[in-house]
Amino acid sequence: MSKMAISSINKLPPGIQYVRTLSGFNEYRLDNGLQILLGVDATTPAPVQIDLVYQVGSKHENYGETGMAHVLEHMVFKQADCDTCSALQKLKQRALSYNAETYFDYTLYNAVFVSDGTLADNLAWFMGWLAGMMNQQSFLAQHRLDLEKVVVRNEYEINEDEDDKALRDECLAAMFKWHNYGNAIIGAPSDVAHSDAELLAAFYRRHYRPDNASLIVSGQIDPSVLLEGIVAHFSPIQCPARPLPAPVTVEPQQQGEREVTLRRVGEAPVLLLGYRGPAFAHPDTAALWLLAKIFQARLTMRRDALQSIVVMDSNAIGILPAADFNILECKLTLHSHAELPKARAAMLALFEAGERLSQAELDAVRQGLSRSDHAAEEGHEDIILGVQCGDWRLAVWHGRRLLALSLAEVQTAADILLQPANRTLGMLVPVDQAPVAWQPAPAIDLDALLAAPQGLAQGVAPAAGIVFDELEAGALRHTLDNGAQVAWFARPGYGSAKAFCRFTLSDAQSGQQYLLPYLLRQLVRLSAPEFEGGVVADVAFMQLDIAMEAWTPGVLEHDIAVLCRALGRSVKLSADECQHLLTGLDNDLDRYGHLTSAAPYPAGHSLYHPSAGDWQTAIRAADPYRLQQMLQGTLSACRTTLGVVGDIDQGLLRQSLQDGFGDWPAAQPFRPLILDVPQPTAQREEVCTPGKKNARMATFLAVPPFSHADYPALKMASRLLGLRLFVRIREQMGLSYSMASDFYLPAYGAPFSIWSFQVTFAPQNRTRVEQGFDEELACARRDGFDEQELGDVKRYFANRRWYQAWRNRYVPMDGDSDPAGILAIGAQIDDDLRHYDRLAALTLDEVNAALRRYLNPASKHRRLTGDFA
Repeated sequence: MSKMAISSINKLPPGIQYVRTLSGFNEYRLDNGLQILLGVDATTPAPVQIDLVYQVGSKHENYGETGMAHVLEHMVFKQADCDTCSALQKLKQRALSYNAETYFDYTLYNAVFVSDGTLADNLAWFMGWLAGMMNQQSFLAQHRLDLEKVVVRNEYEINEDEDDKALRDECLAAMFKWHNYGNAIIGAPSDVAHSDAELLAAFYRRHYRPDNASLIVSGQIDPSVLLEGIVAHFSPIQCPARPLPAPVTVEPQQQGEREVTLRRVGEAPVLLLGYRGPAFAHPDTAALWLLAKIFQARLTMRRDALQSIVVMDSNAIGILPAADFNILECKLTLHSHAELPKARAAMLALFEAGERLSQAELDAVRQGLSRSDHAAEEGHEDIILGVQCGDWRLAVWHGRRLLALSLAEVQTAADILLQPANRTLGMLVPVDQAPVAWQPAPAIDLDALLAAPQGLAQGVAPAAGIVFDELEAGALRHTLDNGAQVAWFARPGYGSAKAFCRFTLSDAQSGQQYLLPYLLRQLVRLSAPEFEGGVVADVAFMQLDIAMEAWTPGVLEHDIAVLCRALGRSVKLSADECQHLLTGLDNDLDRYGHLTSAAPYPAGHSLYHPSAGDWQTAIRAADPYRLQQMLQGTLSACRTTLGVVGDIDQGLLRQSLQDGFGDWPAAQPFRPLILDVPQPTAQREEVCTPGKKNARMATFLAVPPFSHADYPALKMASRLLGLRLFVRIREQMGLSYSMASDFYLPAYGAPFSIWSFQVTFAPQNRTRVEQGFDEELACARRDGFDEQELGDVKRYFANRRWYQAWRNRYVPMDGDSDPAGILAIGAQIDDDLRHYDRLAALTLDEVNAALRRYLNPASKHRRLTGDFA
């Protein structure tokens, strides 16, 4: 995106000064100290993104104040035009998306608006709200704070129930002895519970001030008009005379291995390894970011030692970025507790065995860097990262360092970082010799460094990404001899090759058929050492999805052949081999994760799928002889779709796929799932999850599928009802942080979808949550919705349509969606522009009629999970 130049603004409004232009962004300062960073353009189509960043986070909290920055983030949304309309509700109506985030070093408020005729009004409201946040504290009333404490507590318990987040908090507490990075960002529950409005107001006055904030704006908007609006809203705010508080705590160098053990009831074993690196402003921090990518590649391509003990595709290596320290992390999820010693040894060997880095590895990760990592002009998110770490220019310098570092510099950083004495995995262990310490970051003159010529490393620039419209227009399609459907998109110079395979299994008319895709996935996993590229296998009901990525087309062809051989073994399995595969499925599902996601059908039903609590019992009761018989015809009768993207030769691709899949003749016709499935009967069940601090309520209703004429009206009703539940249970009652109303398809070919309501809450609030939920459903069914509500939600979907059309035309899919998967199975319904057009045409009578027709309490199934003892 091109950025404006300073010459594009003829005259600045009074009260604002131009500072500098760097990497496509202009910096300004108001007289009160507010920093403004603009990367806008009045001509290039793009949404308008606004971020207000305060330099205050959990590291700025004093004793007894933990969680204060996060609570304050919640409370600013209590600003309102009237007592019945909060800022959250206004943002839901006006913004394409919005977010607020509290981190170690900062608090951020973000919104994205469509750049259409509503932009001026939306920006005027949002700028006024942001300025009000900085200029008045009436929203810090004690009665509002008391209500929000319950919501914050619920958010804390959601995080506490997630193994990864809880384990990270424990490791950070062990890693930092004095620095506040060792405190959980959300704070200690006792501190939050005892906080009062006066203490919160003092914290607010100390940090929410214009000279401690940065306003970043990018997108399609006239910069002159934007600056006039910013000056009008923010320049009247006075900057306090008192200076900003300066941090004084210095964290000492770590001098030995630290280990911590977190024991939790019934959870899958997880290993989290961390190495503490220097501040973001340190010259070697860019080397840490490169090291994370190099070791992620090593873990992916050399996973033989871990394959039998680690849950496939659960590993991750990355950087936890912050202003004062950057942490290299590695996470592994294991199959069983018995594998912990072996997994621990293998993990430590990966990082600490002393294997030297190679130039080929460094070149490979540089070639794979995203545009936002090292573009000539930094993007909005890069600039925010620099602001959050103390100076927005650091983002520019960091991007240049990623390309300028030599192999020797990266190796030196690895030698200092990856010492046993710098490791945190658990409890502290003394050592005989002090470790090599990081040298303090030298004083740097960013202006001089950035003005000096840079000897950037030479490398191949990443290929341009693929946008949806281009994919749809350029895809080629072919049918193999056995009926498998293949679609491919050839992109010369793409850099990698990707494939996505979906195997939809034929209805075996058995209550055990849900196991078939899991058994096929086990066969893929057992062949993992033979794959040369990355392979991810996922299971949905009666479906097996395989996503593959390789550096070259040749590697992809090899991996497709390996996949075909692995799945082809299914027709030759003995009953004993089936039993062995079943044994390996014991720990295949998360203990609690599927409790509120599967449709409730009785055992023996063709759509039956066990809940997480029944998983191991169901596996052990399965009949291996019956499964052996079903597997023998599974591949021959399945429906196969494939998508391939990359720099590929069409002739070679056809032959490779024909060789791999062509020998699966259709011995029997494909049978979709039985179409006369009855609706689930009304029932209520409770599942005990001992030790869980958070509870969930899931309510299911069977409604027409996505293809039905009533689906758009039901989608609209779901959004309307979800907003009402949000206002009632969170805003008015203060009982829940998270709730959702949405649809999902229980299985391929099912004649209905499931309308699912999900609410999280503290177990002691169950009665009040159920009462509020049922009353809102009854009210909606009795009275319906009104035109104002419908208009607000139509505006939301209009924003979504504008955004999706923009993404389809301008935004590469590689970042958050798989083009090969879209070729294989098509886009999601919410990505289809025609779906939004049908929503826009709905009348209020149509929406209310659909709601009353399908919101039937007589067929409602409710499942409550939690520790209600």
